[in-house]
Amino acid sequence: MAQAEIKSIIKKRNHFEYALKRIGSEKEDYLRYIQYEMNLNILQKKRKKKLGTAGPSPSAALLFFLLHCCSPILNHFFCRYARDLFCLIFLTI
Repeated sequence: MAQAEIKSIIKKRNHFEYALKRIGSEKEDYLRYIQYEMNLNILQKKRKKKLGTAGPSPSAALLFFLLHCCSPILNHFFCRYARDLFCLIFLTI
């Protein structure tokens, strides 16, 4: 990745983190952040495939992604909006 891309990703992640920590954060903020991380993961997979670099198996990469990137966001989302769980399910359909 280019240095500009890394800075852009960090800036975008910081923006999402600030949005989640502010007092008026909403469900959509969490869902946007999760969607961004998922899109970023897909982009990384495409680049690895294009460059032909060897990496972990797809199942191991997915497990790492869920545990280290999305798990904290999802846990906080579920704790805060337990009643609105169907919202996440609806968006994945």
